[in-house]
Amino acid sequence: MQNNTRKILIFFILTAIPILILGCSNPVKADSLTTFNVNNAKQWNEAVNTIKTNGNGGSYVINIRNDFDLPSTETPTFGEVTNISVTIKGKHTISDSTPLSHNNKHYGGLLYIGSYQNVTIFDIALEGNRYHSKPVIHINGVDAVFTMRGIASISESADAGVSVEYGIFNLQENASITYTNIAVGISSNGFFYMSGGKISDNLHSGRRRAMTSVVMTVGHFFMSGGTISNNENHGTGGGIVSIFTGGKFEMSGGSIFGNITPPIGSIPIPSAVVTIIGGSFIMKGGIIYGNTESGVQEHLANTNTLFKHSISVAMYGDGSDILPHVEGFKGGTNHTIIGRK
Repeated sequence: MQNNTRKILIFFILTAIPILILGCSNPVKADSLTTFNVNNAKQWNEAVNTIKTNGNGGSYVINIRNDFDLPSTETPTFGEVTNISVTIKGKHTISDSTPLSHNNKHYGGLLYIGSYQNVTIFDIALEGNRYHSKPVIHINGVDAVFTMRGIASISESADAGVSVEYGIFNLQENASITYTNIAVGISSNGFFYMSGGKISDNLHSGRRRAMTSVVMTVGHFFMSGGTISNNENHGTGGGIVSIFTGGKFEMSGGSIFGNITPPIGSIPIPSAVVTIIGGSFIMKGGIIYGNTESGVQEHLANTNTLFKHSISVAMYGDGSDILPHVEGFKGGTNHTIIGRK
């Protein structure tokens, strides 16, 4: 009986030793999934370097257990490895600590997603740096995918919250982009899918004669849910959402409301909630309503809910035009626009 008891005790001791040896940043591998527990920047770098050196393929979870700071990076965060899936989760904040002396250097972002890399943040808060004109997230690579889920958030950027140069950005569930200069910038090879979440409380001041907005696209923007609200554009043209040559905005759900645009008669370039300069806007669903012009309620102001340049497209899903269109500063579309198939 004593021998059996001794054997059982030895078994539990031997089983517990590997668990005690594993540090907070050491990877724990279960099947094909590797998990890291990260408390600080040092452990973050250890986790990132492990993923970089593990080679192509693999799925990873990084559990953030504390708040910490990181500098921006001008190269992909996870290096050149491909076909990887990384989920970063935890109700904590990672902040940009890039020194002020690096302001004139090109840094890709607090996170930089490269080719064939699929990265998801779940509940994590990412904060940019108000002293630098750098995006918080930079997506640039073939089949590069970045997704925000849960209550994940991006905020505090003097530049873009998310810059999509090449790849895909998904905004889902209750995720948010707030307190940035430009919430989302989408280049010609970029795709933005907004099925939930919110883009709100962003302020773009702009520069003279610059076409500015909270969401700027020459790529593809698909909005099926979520809200774009309480944003302000005090620039000299553009709007809350601006679609430029080659850009496409397809709205099938969600709402755009409570935003503020500049007085249309006081600027050299037309301004509207949705401004289309050479691109296309297809409204199959959703609603645009309750926006204001420099704080004046729409029904009292000469506000444009939608401005369409003559070389642009603005239509409902059934193929009919959204009317009236505006050339110059007179009139505007209906202050409330409801999509239809």
